[in-house]
This record gives sequence, structure tokens and C-alpha cells, in this order.
Amino acid sequence: MFKKVSCPALTFLFLTLSSCLLFSCARARPSSTPTFEPSGRVEYDALLTLLTNQAVTPEVKAYLARLTNQTSTHLMDVLTSCTNDAPNAELPQLTIILDINEGGVVENARCDSASPLATCVERGWLGKQYDPPPFSPFYQLVTFDRSIRG
Repeated sequence: MFKKVSCPALTFLFLTLSSCLLFSCARARPSSTPTFEPSGRVEYDALLTLLTNQAVTPEVKAYLARLTNQTSTHLMDVLTSCTNDAPNAELPQLTIILDINEGGVVENARCDSASPLATCVERGWLGKQYDPPPFSPFYQLVTFDRSIRG
């Protein structure tokens, strides 16, 4: 199932991504306590405003809690794909805002950075499937930080 990789950078990447999945690096944070500032990227900042104004009800909190495993899986898939395109890329902290439609499909994704890795991550999220949200459009905040530990 796994092919042995002799490249130290890919080995490091695999270990980093594996530990992130193990420690649940993907965090879906309710918009009631956003601690994120505008990034200067117009597209990201527009979604940040919509996320901040999104209602946070018990139904929303329950929905976000149910998405944790799906988000971790999607994040791992996207990062693996993007680092295959750029195997020497650094894995910085990324904040991603997803725009999820009524069917649970990600229609838009924007990172707080304009790096080539962030651009690949944005493309990678498009079309990912979630359970249908409580309302639409629904905005989800995802953070990746390889230093997060459970």
C-alpha cells in the first residue's frame, strides 16, 4: 500500500502530516470568537467578513463538531496533493475559509496567504464534499499549524 520513499524531505513531510492528522490539526472554529485579522488579500478578507457575521447557534456548533473528521481527511488530501506538486515547500501556518453550498460542496476556498502552496490549497478544496450545512452559504474556518498538538 505504501511505497518506500528515500527522499528526506518527503519522509519529513509524511511524518509531519501523519502527526497532524493524529493530533487533529484541522480546527473548525466557530465565528463567535474569531482571533484572525484581515490578511490584505481581498478574496480572503471578504470571506472573513462573511464568516464573522455568520450566526453561531447550537445547530452550527454541532455541525462544526461533526465536520472535524471530514475536515482532517480533506486537509490531509489537499496538503498531500499540493506538496507532491511542490515537494520542497515549507508548511507554514495556513488559515483557510471555506464557502460551503446547500449540498455540502465547497464552492470557494481562500487562504490568508498568496504563496504558491496556498494557491494550490485553495484549488484543492474546491469540490470537496461535506454533509449539508444547516444553512447556505455556510462559512467554515480551517487552520493548519504543524506546531499544534492536541
